[in-house]
Amino acid sequence: FNGLIGLDVSAYRKFTVDEILNVDISMTSGYTQTKVNIGRLKNEGLEMLLTITPVNRKLKWETTFNSAYNRSEVLELANGQERFDVGIGQYFGTISHEIGMPLASVRSFDYKRDEKGNIITSAGKPLLGELKTYGSAIPKWTGGWLNVITYRKFRLFTQVDYKFGAVVLSNSNFNFLRHGLSKESLEGREGGALLEGVNADGTPNTTRVPAEDFYSAFRNLGEKFVYDASFIRLRSVSLGYDLSRLVHKSFVKGLTISAIANNVWMIKKYLANLDPESQISVSDNFQGIDTHALPTTRSFGINVSAKL
Repeated sequence: FNGLIGLDVSAYRKFTVDEILNVDISMTSGYTQTKVNIGRLKNEGLEMLLTITPVNRKLKWETTFNSAYNRSEVLELANGQERFDVGIGQYFGTISHEIGMPLASVRSFDYKRDEKGNIITSAGKPLLGELKTYGSAIPKWTGGWLNVITYRKFRLFTQVDYKFGAVVLSNSNFNFLRHGLSKESLEGREGGALLEGVNADGTPNTTRVPAEDFYSAFRNLGEKFVYDASFIRLRSVSLGYDLSRLVHKSFVKGLTISAIANNVWMIKKYLANLDPESQISVSDNFQGIDTHALPTTRSFGINVSAKL
C-alpha cells in the first residue's frame, strides 16, 4: 500500500543466570543491604508495532499501535531455596521470587475462612488466614497508541498507553481506612461496623465493633488491599504550529511552538484513591507495594523548538 501500513513483530526467549539483586538485611549487621545471586530466570514474550496512515493528503493522519507481552518464570534460586523475599512493605506484604512463578510475587495474608468460604470472625473482627501469592508486580502487557495529525502548519500529537496483568498491595489504603480518611471508613461510625462472616461455631456474626478498632484489625490482611494494577491513561497531548516561514531568511532553519499537556486523563484504573504508577521507591524490589508515595502530577507547558 505504498508504505501506508507497516508491521513489525518479534518474539524472544531469554534465560538469565545468576542475576544480581540488592536485598535488605538486618541493620544489626552494620549494613542495610547485600547483593545476592537470584539463580536462573526465564523471560519469553512477543512485541508488536503496527503503523498505519489512514489519510495522506493535505490532512495527514499517522496512527501507531505498539504492544508487548512478557511472561517470566523463576527457574532456580540460590542455595536451593523455594522462595526468596526481596522487599517488605512498611506495614505488611512482601515482594518475593518463587520457584515456578513469575518474577516479583506479591504476597500477604488472606482471610481465615470455613469450608463454605465464609470469613471467620472473633469478637466481630476478621482472623488471619494463610500466606498467599496474589500475582506478580510486573505487568504482562504494556503498550500504547500514538496519533500524529498534520494540516498545513499545524501538528496534533496524542499518546495513550496501558499496562495490564499486574497487582499492587496498597499499604496507603490500609492507613486511609484505619485513620478514617477514605470513603469506605464512613460505614460503622454510628453504631459500629459489622463484618459479614461467621463465628468459630458457624453462627452468623452479629457483633458490631467501634469503627476505629474495627478497621485497625485489617492490618496484615492483604486480601482486602490487593488491587489490579492495570490502567489505561491519556499520557500526553500536544498542539504545535510551524513558524519556520517567519525566520527562513535568518540562520534559524526551523521554528516550532507547541502547547503540551502531560498525564492528562486516567481513562481506566482499578486501584482506589491512588495512581497505579505512583511508587514508594525506584528499587525493583518494591515494585508492587504502595506506601504513601508522592502523587503523580499533571503538567502543562509551552515548548519552543528551533533548528539551526
